Amino acid sequence: MRLALNALGLTGQFEAIVTSADVKQGKPAPDPYVEAARRLGVSPSDAVVFEDTTFGIASAKAAGARCVGVATTLTRGQLSGADLMIDDFRDISPAQLIRDLGA
Repeated sequence: MRLALNALGLTGQFEAIVTSADVKQGKPAPDPYVEAARRLGVSPSDAVVFEDTTFGIASAKAAGARCVGVATTLTRGQLSGADLMIDDFRDISPAQLIRDLGA
């Protein structure tokens, strides 16, 4: 992931980057999101996660984060564990996150 972000010139756009090499257990364990929250200095319960996989949703929810399922590769039904569902990032606004998730 770091290599891809470097190649795209995006590394500096993120305050924290967590990969499977940074945690003891990867998704669906909560470790990646717990570590990301720790690096950002926030509680996982104050985070909103965007996920497009069942393992990612399970990981976010196990960490205590709110989760938006993004139905790009899996169906809405397959991502039913998410707190909110979208088909595309253009389908969500900060106002909707606040209204629907209390974010």
